[in-house]
Amino acid sequence: MNAKIHWLLQSLRLEAMFRFALPLAARLPLPAGERLARALGRFCLRHDLDWRTVALRQQYVLDRSTQAFENMVPGIAPDALRRLQNERFEAASREEWEGHLFPRGRATEMHCEFNGLEAVQAQLASGRGLVLLTAHFDATLMGVVQLGLAGLKLNLMTSDVVEDPRVAPVVQRYFKNKYAGIEQYLNGGRVMHVETQLRAFYSAARRGEGVVILGDAPTLALDDALPIDFFGHRRAFSPGAIRIAEKTGVPVAAFICRQVAHGRYRIDFGPVLPPSEGSHTDNLPALFGFIEARMRETPGRWWAADQLPVFVKLDA
Repeated sequence: MNAKIHWLLQSLRLEAMFRFALPLAARLPLPAGERLARALGRFCLRHDLDWRTVALRQQYVLDRSTQAFENMVPGIAPDALRRLQNERFEAASREEWEGHLFPRGRATEMHCEFNGLEAVQAQLASGRGLVLLTAHFDATLMGVVQLGLAGLKLNLMTSDVVEDPRVAPVVQRYFKNKYAGIEQYLNGGRVMHVETQLRAFYSAARRGEGVVILGDAPTLALDDALPIDFFGHRRAFSPGAIRIAEKTGVPVAAFICRQVAHGRYRIDFGPVLPPSEGSHTDNLPALFGFIEARMRETPGRWWAADQLPVFVKLDA
């Protein structure tokens, strides 16, 4: 099949998913909707389908995710690797289904348990602000919504990459609606793109609000990189979350939200870690170690695992 036909078919598949299948899944009773979403994930695995690959006209998500899983689980057997590949695509599709639920107000139909919430609530109640560090893993955005339902005023950092003109219009609309849907749960907090609203996150932290940042992002700007030991190597991370915390003087806590059963989620927090003499350097192993440990438990649910091979290894 020539490239033009291949990408035409991929574009049509993506359009059908986001225009018809996922909205249908969001209207169904939750068990049926989730089953459909997981089936769509298996369909995406079969075709290595992802909105980013269609936008870039590059087929890379399955290959890079496979490299990541082989790094995360050395010596993994072929059948176990295939299970992780399947789990990754199912998790990504479930996350997109959850994103369609938010504008419909259906997050309240879910049940969430919390481990360590009291310390986070106490920090925000003190009016001193908090950076919450998480990752593109499992049910992260459902977790943000559930924290809002628990009463936290949060501001979620996103990226305007979803507005790139190469991104399919139906996908751009999905993100716009998803972010608006999330924002309604944030108790006056906002969902904002880092590229255009960075100062607003500093202001929010100084006002005593929560700032949520998905921190599993690589950087190629090595002179400004955050060196983190992560899955066996010292890697160059984007410094955004830690920089905001240090410049505003607020603590940082890591958290992960996981689906534990249909319609049931669990959010685990690491300790609330204050800066030491204005720096969070000593806290980095605990923060990112917390996230890595949860990823090692269920590596297939890291739906951004394709990012791992992109990280520059500073110890190579």
